[in-house]
Amino acid sequence: MPDERRLVTVLFADVVGSTALGDSLDPEDLRALLTRYYAIAREVIGGRDGTLEKFIGDAVMAIFGLPTAHDDDPARALDAALALREAVQADPLLVSQLPIRIGVNSGEVVASGDREASDFLVTGDPVNVAARLQQAARSWQILCGERTARASQGGFTFGERVEVKAPGKAVAVRAFELTGRASRHTAPRTPLIGRSTDLEQLDLVARRAFGERRPYLVSIIAPPGTGKTRLLQAFLERLPATDPEPLVAVAQCLPYGQRLTYWPLRALLTTIAGIDPDTPPEALRGTVARWLRDVGDADADRTAGQIAATLGSADLEVVDQQALFGAWQRLIELAAVRRPLVLVVEDLHWSSDTLLDLVESVFQPRADVPLLMLALSRPELLDRRRSWGGGRRNYLSISLEPLGDSDVSRLVASLLESPAVAVVDAVVARAGGNPFYAAELVRSLIEQGADLHDPDSIGQALARLPDTVQATILARLDLLAPLPRRLLQVGSVLGRSFDRAAVIALDADLEERFDAVVGLIIDRELLVPTADGHLAFHHILIREVAYGTLPRLERGVLHAAAGRHLERIAGQTDELAELVAFHFREAATLAGTSGDPATGLRAAAVRWLRRAAAVAQGGGATLEATNHLRAAIDLATPAELPELYLQLGDDFRMGDESAAAYVDAYRHGKALGRPDTFLLEALANELMVLCRFHAGIARQPSEGELQAKRDEARRLSATVEDERVRAIFFIADAFMPFWIRSNGRREPTPQEIATSRASAESGVALAERLGIPQLLSGALDALSSFVVEESPRAAREIQRRRWALVDRLSSLERGDAFQMVAWQSALLGDVDEALRAAETGLATVGRNEAPETVMLLVAWEAWALALAGRWPEVDASIMRSREMWLASGRPSAMYILHGFLAAAVVAKARGDDSLLAQCRGVVDAICGRFPSDHPARDLAAIPRFDVEALAERVVSGYERYIERLHHVALAVWVCADSGYPLARRALDGIIAFCEPRGMHWIEAEARRARALAVGDTDELARAVALLRTTGAVPRLARAEADLGTLTGDLDLREAAIGRLEASGDVEAVARFRGLREP
Repeated sequence: MPDERRLVTVLFADVVGSTALGDSLDPEDLRALLTRYYAIAREVIGGRDGTLEKFIGDAVMAIFGLPTAHDDDPARALDAALALREAVQADPLLVSQLPIRIGVNSGEVVASGDREASDFLVTGDPVNVAARLQQAARSWQILCGERTARASQGGFTFGERVEVKAPGKAVAVRAFELTGRASRHTAPRTPLIGRSTDLEQLDLVARRAFGERRPYLVSIIAPPGTGKTRLLQAFLERLPATDPEPLVAVAQCLPYGQRLTYWPLRALLTTIAGIDPDTPPEALRGTVARWLRDVGDADADRTAGQIAATLGSADLEVVDQQALFGAWQRLIELAAVRRPLVLVVEDLHWSSDTLLDLVESVFQPRADVPLLMLALSRPELLDRRRSWGGGRRNYLSISLEPLGDSDVSRLVASLLESPAVAVVDAVVARAGGNPFYAAELVRSLIEQGADLHDPDSIGQALARLPDTVQATILARLDLLAPLPRRLLQVGSVLGRSFDRAAVIALDADLEERFDAVVGLIIDRELLVPTADGHLAFHHILIREVAYGTLPRLERGVLHAAAGRHLERIAGQTDELAELVAFHFREAATLAGTSGDPATGLRAAAVRWLRRAAAVAQGGGATLEATNHLRAAIDLATPAELPELYLQLGDDFRMGDESAAAYVDAYRHGKALGRPDTFLLEALANELMVLCRFHAGIARQPSEGELQAKRDEARRLSATVEDERVRAIFFIADAFMPFWIRSNGRREPTPQEIATSRASAESGVALAERLGIPQLLSGALDALSSFVVEESPRAAREIQRRRWALVDRLSSLERGDAFQMVAWQSALLGDVDEALRAAETGLATVGRNEAPETVMLLVAWEAWALALAGRWPEVDASIMRSREMWLASGRPSAMYILHGFLAAAVVAKARGDDSLLAQCRGVVDAICGRFPSDHPARDLAAIPRFDVEALAERVVSGYERYIERLHHVALAVWVCADSGYPLARRALDGIIAFCEPRGMHWIEAEARRARALAVGDTDELARAVALLRTTGAVPRLARAEADLGTLTGDLDLREAAIGRLEASGDVEAVARFRGLREP
């Protein structure tokens, strides 16, 4: 057996006080005791298919999951621990002299050795932890690791969790005391979804079997986890509708611990004959005989003797197998004569060959009786009995196919209290139609405490496959011979699908028998052929488990071979660039972990990662492009870093990461003597991000630091001849006043404005001369910033000029052109136009092209929907922005706050605590990134409805938000609706600023607040008139309800309340109806 990574469960058992025992006993006596103890251990462990790895003095070490994995190895190990303790305690010689203690732990190890001889070398932390648990246990105590307990499938009972200190461990090991076996173990019930046709088939067969007195055999054959047992449960629950008094007898074949070949049939017998399950074998014969006589068996004693012989009675000297089978057949037929009978044999694939012979015989009744026989099995049964069910009359085989995505979605949603789209989609993608996998993945997410609304948290949790799922799949792989198993391992390196040539390129030994091996694997439903002639893993998790068995060093070798194979195919084309880059990156990374410098692999990885990034960015996949570049930077030599960081900054374009990338490009470039053109490009782009896109920068430089960067860039621009690079600098420099004003520092001086305006004009001239739409768009944006304070409407017209360039712009510039129109429209109070701009922008920018731009446009969409009164749509819109914010790594995106602030106010008005909490979480996270004196910090008071802070810091400090007065309007809204007094000076200042600039919504909110404070109906009427021009439907309704209340105009008031009810504004309706929330 080559080295493999394996999921195993390790058992350590040790004798307590063995040193003192050795002092008090003669060595021969001690050896006799230990030999007796070791014999018990061999029997207990071997009986559960464990591997007794070694005896170490008086200690026993056993591995469950080697050489063959089972889907219940943790349960087998725990059962073995209990059985070993019970056997030692039951031995009169051992119980008083050899008290034992046991530790059990599960985890991944590296194993190697001789599979046939069961001689293995197992290394890994789980082995050490199992030993530490054993050492920490008291006499007769069994301690097991948390992972083992979690994977034990509910079949055992445990004490309280304990913390075990282990040398070398930074934190204590969590463990549980194993106290016993669960009296009745039933797996958590999941809803039966997507199996209605199969259930109807069973119902039909039952009606025919009982109504026509025709015995039927039904086989339900399907891979583990597809729902055989759950289908059976649902059928049995519905059975009384077919017949009110059927007798149901169930036998379950066990994978381990069976005392006799026919032992599962004991459960059938005790149910059919109404016998106490604890009846000893010696009393069983007489009890069965009496029952047989009662039901009319003329040869009851002989039949009973034959049946008892299969269950442990030794009364018969000669046992004829056919006679035994005939006895069981008679018993079942006689039982069915008395009342309709349902016989169920579960997990028939685990039965011994002899038991399988008996079941086959029993399942061919000769009499016409109301009998339904159900056999549940995995496909392995057909490998042993290819003719199973063939040639019988009244036979039905049901093969459960994977569920469709919609059915799995319903299943996942039913398992979660408040299912989010992100978690449902993620689990559906991983489950591959297997309901057991889906349920286990959901339980794993919950156990790990994953944030079910956070794609990153979901992805991280799902990356770790639940032990129950991993063990189930590994058990299937272990049934394969070495060659097909190897083919799956090699294929797993290539991905979800692969072709013959690629497999052979990675392992030439597979060429000779490739077709025969593939046929066998397809028969086992581990691979499926695809329409393009490739092979694909039947389930994505099969690929992951197969890949997980490969040691890291071998993975690296195979990835390198895959990279070279695909590189030969790709040539100069970029179609396979990302795939080639992936394999070389994995190979280089894995070689690095093993201490191999792998210089050639690193160079190939960097080269292809840069190509992959360019391909991804060209296709608008910004997230993927930046990921490729980060990976390249991790592997690159110092000489390659300047250009890589510059490319990374270009791909980000905005946010802290972009600014940091340009800083690193400049730093490394200067250290390596790059020309001034390169240095200016890096510095100018950094200034562009800092000044133009500053709303995404939490780590803002001081004004002095920024000025030093401007001075250095201006110095470089005087010597650089590249007009494109100089244009970038001029456009970036033009945004300096915008940066000063937006950060709430001060008003720019006339000289600063003049200097920056000259830079904008130079930028426009260069952009037009060069014919570069990207630069021209940025220059127009800069010009707009000089106009917006005096005339938002004129600024909006300049922004609309950028729309003519849209087809030739990058996704970032394209989206920005539309979001700026939405922003100016928000300032003007033109809600409809803000929504149109946002929706048009979203239609032109792909979801994955520029995530920061998309979530910004979606935030404007949510803002406009909130103001327009389309509140049911706000939730989906803002959650889309939140998901993208999470997927982008939670950037310092102050530029999306407006959407979350508006959605939070709407959530409170609707009484939607869940949406409010989600919005509050995003706002707190973003605002908390900025310095304490930054204006963004105080906006966190809006979703917390901290009216005192809002009145003092936001409304009274409105001059700090002069570029973003729509935030101030929300603060006024919240305070006025709460009846909190606002400073008259601040409201007067806001009105004086907004009125000449046509900023109707913001002006209306300030006038309404001023009117409500003193009961001024004329002022309130002016606010209402302004709101009627904005499209802010709910705000108009609240203001009209206020006006109707103050003037006594009940018709106006009632009409307004009706509109508030229609929009779902329960808060306002309650207030105006005179109600109070509890």
